Amino acid sequence: MLLSRGNWVQRMTLAADQVLKIPDALDILQAAQMKANPPSALLMLRDYNDLKPGDWVIQNAANSAVGKHVIAVAKKNDIRTINVVRRDSLFDPLKSIGADLVVLEGDDLGERVRAAIGGDNLPLALDASGGDSSMHLAGCLSDGGVVVNYGFLSGEPCKITPTQAIVKQISLQGFWLVKNLFSGSRENIINTYDEVCELLISGVLHSPVEATYTLEQASHALAHARREGRDGKILFIPNGPLED
Repeated sequence: MLLSRGNWVQRMTLAADQVLKIPDALDILQAAQMKANPPSALLMLRDYNDLKPGDWVIQNAANSAVGKHVIAVAKKNDIRTINVVRRDSLFDPLKSIGADLVVLEGDDLGERVRAAIGGDNLPLALDASGGDSSMHLAGCLSDGGVVVNYGFLSGEPCKITPTQAIVKQISLQGFWLVKNLFSGSRENIINTYDEVCELLISGVLHSPVEATYTLEQASHALAHARREGRDGKILFIPNGPLED
């Protein structure tokens, strides 16, 4: 697996410290998707709060690849998930993969979430959107909770209110894999991806693939990737057999 940003090519010459060896048992199409989304889910759940079994985590963009990985990793560790989406057609698909609670985005998110979970501990929110969504997530958290922003789907600055920051002592932090993983030691990078590989091989994590294309079919691949309602990633494969 490449650690550098060499994309859309079939062959490269690299220094040995720019690659990681992956197990033969790992499906190649799963390996092609393991660099960013699985470790992001793993590290965001691990690095920002000391989550205990029975705690809750809330996230928006829950139907994204990262969101689905968060559900799977949390479930494995007996952490319960609240999953915020923008259409109710996503409720059943997310519950079928282990989501504990699925709710619609909205200004009254905090009230609806607290009505559902009562006084249970909800110390962590994962925000892929920014804007008002950050504030809505913060309104659900227990005192001292953390909103971790890792995306800007809204195109707007992240927001939390003074009451959330001062009275409830909620903090807003950012996650970027380049800084949170790749800027660290090679040992930590290897250990993280060893864990990701184990989760993929065991089936705890799975990244659906809707279609594969060769580089010569790039225009078709891009058109497919832009379709709404996809249920998996669009991947490039080599022109020859995968085992080459």
